[in-house]
Amino acid sequence: MVADREFQAGRRITIREIADETDTNRSTLSKMANERGAVIRTDVIDRVCNYLGCSIDELVEHIADPGAPSFRKPARAESSGDPGADGG
Repeated sequence: MVADREFQAGRRITIREIADETDTNRSTLSKMANERGAVIRTDVIDRVCNYLGCSIDELVEHIADPGAPSFRKPARAESSGDPGADGG
């Protein structure tokens, strides 16, 4: 995304410039760029997307953690439609 913006501007764009233009702390942008799992407020992501002219899915990628617990609900057994069929 930054490379696209640099190409359009015809010059290199620094984190300082993005920070100034988006009213965002430079260290927040550095975390966003370099730290996996960094906590970044949605308003910051929105301002950066607006500055870069991109959508959130072009800026952020979800990478599943193979060690994380699954939060999917187990599939429910289908009912036969007979209220007494399941013992209740």
